[in-house]
Amino acid sequence: MTSFKFKFSVLLIAGLFFTGCSATNVRSCDNGTPRPLSTDIANCKTMPCNIVRGATVVMDIIFENPRYTETTRPKAVAFALGQIVDYPLGQTNGCQGFTNIRCPIDPGDRVRYHFELNVLSLYPKISFELTFSLLDESEKEIFCFVVDAQVVD
Repeated sequence: MTSFKFKFSVLLIAGLFFTGCSATNVRSCDNGTPRPLSTDIANCKTMPCNIVRGATVVMDIIFENPRYTETTRPKAVAFALGQIVDYPLGQTNGCQGFTNIRCPIDPGDRVRYHFELNVLSLYPKISFELTFSLLDESEKEIFCFVVDAQVVD
């Protein structure tokens, strides 16, 4: 029995360790929209995230859908140098990024969303705050989070 408890404890601790290590620590948006259940920005565990010019930023997001949703689209807004700017994403159909389900999605569905963002090499080396959300067909947010980032070489 003691051996079983020990093995179970080791497995539990390892599971918690690996689950916790994969997520990026993002902030909630000020508007009360829920954060995703998990947000993993590749090569970024703590903020600020280094965004490499000329590279691709990969995000894997898990969220619970709050309502019946026909279609989705991602939206990003950057705040830098005192200015708020819509951040060009290049993806208009968020449903294409779902890896475990297809649109439409029902309330309570747990959705895995994969998103890749190309960072142009002409972006200036600055720090900024990025608000990322997924909108439904009525332009209502499904989830929202904020991440601090800096553009680097």
